[in-house]
Amino acid sequence: MIRSYPLLTLGIASCVLAGGTPLAWAAEAPVQAVPISAVLQQTPLSTLSVTSKNINKENELVKVNVSIPVISGMKDTRYQAELNDNIERLATDGPRQSGEAGAGRRRSGQAAGLPLPSV
Repeated sequence: MIRSYPLLTLGIASCVLAGGTPLAWAAEAPVQAVPISAVLQQTPLSTLSVTSKNINKENELVKVNVSIPVISGMKDTRYQAELNDNIERLATDGPRQSGEAGAGRRRSGQAAGLPLPSV
């Protein structure tokens, strides 16, 4: 009795069909390259510029003299304004928080009767 293997037969048939396909493609005429001439004009990607802004603030505990970057020339002006505001806020909030923390330490030192250093 001869056993039939349909899956094996199908696999061999597909290999023969797929294997012969590249030979059919080889009979086509070769493709000729066509030269293309185009004039490309380079435009600047952006006119981004960075300048600086001085921030000077002083109180009885902290003196701040900081130069922060200011970005201009971005295509997205809303993001540019938001970015500049964030940079300025971070530059001014740090010293403000330090001043508040120093004032708190000064008050707790006075309450504990510790001598205060001269500023």
